[in-house]
Amino acid sequence: MAHRTERVLIVDDNATDQALCRALLTAEGFDDSLILSAKTLAEAKVVLEGDPPHLCLIDYMLPDGRGVDLLSQINEHNSHLARLDTYISSIVVTGSGDEKLVASVFRQGAGDYVIKSDVIDHLGAAVNRALKSRSESIADRKTTMVDPVTRLLNRRAFLDKAQVLLKQHYQNGEHCALIYIDLDEFKKINDNFGHSAGDAYLYGAAHRIQRLCRDTDLSARLGGDEFVVFLRDISRC
Repeated sequence: MAHRTERVLIVDDNATDQALCRALLTAEGFDDSLILSAKTLAEAKVVLEGDPPHLCLIDYMLPDGRGVDLLSQINEHNSHLARLDTYISSIVVTGSGDEKLVASVFRQGAGDYVIKSDVIDHLGAAVNRALKSRSESIADRKTTMVDPVTRLLNRRAFLDKAQVLLKQHYQNGEHCALIYIDLDEFKKINDNFGHSAGDAYLYGAAHRIQRLCRDTDLSARLGGDEFVVFLRDISRC
């Protein structure tokens, strides 16, 4: 069986159910050290705000509220990703397969659901479906977030990500910087050599910009011959 490297968070206040889900996940090839646990909504929210897991298994009812209330936090996180690899998928574990309850779970953003009595037989398949859907969502995001000429972030994606990062830097008391880059007389390249040459020039410029950035920085094409770089936590430079 292939070794899985995804991080999974199990949110359930029942120790027996926690242990069963952990055992089923390790049987599917997941690394036990990458399987996290939380017994309450409050504990789960702390984990999500830290190093987000790739997948959450969420019990429908928890001591301090409904497990599905986590879905709004997950949806908010997925809407403003700083990095695509932090996308979170979710599976809700319910006590029954009531049609109205299941429909409500999906409306609130769950990727899948499993009935508790069927966990042993169906959890593995649900996990694989959820992670496949996660991969497809990330691929779709890449298509809509990346500038087709330079392969950098496009304007909309950069503004979304920068907004999240600015908020994080403010909350953590960190310093950041913004570099604006404009290519001089780019129009002459298009006029004299054609748009194919212009695209090649833009791609080359983007490649050089990206090479000079750290992995944690954001580089993007704003449009035309304009580029921007968001330098994160420059106090550590």
